[in-house]
Amino acid sequence: MFGLARNDPAGVDVVQNRQRVGPYATWTRANEVANYYRQMGYSTTQAFHSGDGYYFDVWSDDDIG
Repeated sequence: MFGLARNDPAGVDVVQNRQRVGPYATWTRANEVANYYRQMGYSTTQAFHSGDGYYFDVWSDDDIG
């Protein structure tokens, strides 16, 4: 394969089911909203800066399965 990544159907499903949330002006506010999603049973990434604000990804563990 000469260093090319394998296509893994399970990994593709996870990416397709994620939703990007944001932008938020501060990292603190993005994490407050991410924690709200976590309390509702969703999984999230840590907030990250992407040029115009802070974002995070959210998904349901039920979507993976």
